[in-house]
This record gives sequence, C-alpha cells and structure tokens, in this order.
Amino acid sequence: PNILIARSQAIPFLAFLTWMMPVCLVLLVVLSLLARRRAPAERPSPVAQGLLVAMIRQQSEQLPVNYRLLLPASACFALLIGGLVVTGWWPFPPELIALGCACLCVWLLPRPQDWVVKVDVRSMLFISCLFIFAGAIQATGALDRAASLVIDATRDNPYLLSGAMIVLACVLTAVFSAGPTTAALIPAAAAMKAHLPGHMIWWCLSL
Repeated sequence: PNILIARSQAIPFLAFLTWMMPVCLVLLVVLSLLARRRAPAERPSPVAQGLLVAMIRQQSEQLPVNYRLLLPASACFALLIGGLVVTGWWPFPPELIALGCACLCVWLLPRPQDWVVKVDVRSMLFISCLFIFAGAIQATGALDRAASLVIDATRDNPYLLSGAMIVLACVLTAVFSAGPTTAALIPAAAAMKAHLPGHMIWWCLSL
C-alpha cells in the first residue's frame, strides 16, 4: 500500500519513515499493552504454559540458522532498502530496484529451486484478482461519489475529513485487503487532497 501511495504521489521513501514510523511505534506500544491486559479466565495454566515453552525450545533447537543463506539474503535486503532511500535523489524506480534484488538473490543463493517453489502462487493470484475487483468498483464512480459525500458531510473540517478517510479505508480493507483498497482509494484521496494540508490525506490512507 505504501509503495502504491508513494509512486502515485512521488513521496520519497524517507518521508514515509519520518512521518509514519513514530505513529506505528506508538500503535505497537498500545497493541502490546492491550495484549497484556487479558482476562484471568484466558490465562493458561502453569502446566500448559510450561508445555508451550518446552515446545518452543524444542523447535528452536531443530531449526539452526543457515548462514550461507542468511548472509546473501541480508545483503540483498540491505541493498533494497538503500535503493529505496536513494530513489528520493536518483530517478531509479523502486520496482526496478526490487526486481534487481530478486534476480541477485536467485544468482547468489544456493539451490534457488528449493525456495522458489515455496512462493504462494494461490495468494498471489487471489490478491491480483482483488486488484481487478477494486479497480472495477473504482471505475463505476462509486468511490468518487463517496469522496464527495464525505467532503460535504465533514464541511472542510480537517480532523473529521481525515478520520472519515481512515474509517472508509478500514471498512474497504476488511473486504478487499490493504493493497487493492489503497489502489481504489487513491483517486478519492486525491479529490480530498485540496481540503487537507500537505500529505495529510496520504498519511491517513496509509494508517
């Protein structure tokens, strides 16, 4: 979703880190606190908890780290992140950098046929179809109409408008997943852009 937003609006990768990482860290802390506040009835018994810890330890001992795979894969990942950073200054598209890193992984990692076959083709086809469905709904003009109704209902109040965008994106994400929802809402967000300062509408869509 963030790549779709960044590519359509020419927002640099570092801008996303600057504006979105603090918010995501706060949300992560809140999620951790909520996860700790469990009802007493939901807490496992000491016996069940001990069995779970023993199972995790046994599985961790049976999964040694293959440094022959880890080192080149980590290098490719670092190269990808570095490429995304420099796209703010150099005219290299992120898609080309990602494709180059994928080809580098195939060339560097031993026996690529062993991990290429693990790609979840069904999920890829499913998400691709969701993009088609979301595009079809966007082509009907229904989302543009929804954007106009939201703008009229919020009366140019930036807080209400940004909150409405977050709620709309949440509802559609529950149906179409995050990527297709973002692709469908980009035109609607562009219509709301003039009513919010800076990149505020895009941060709302990302959240």
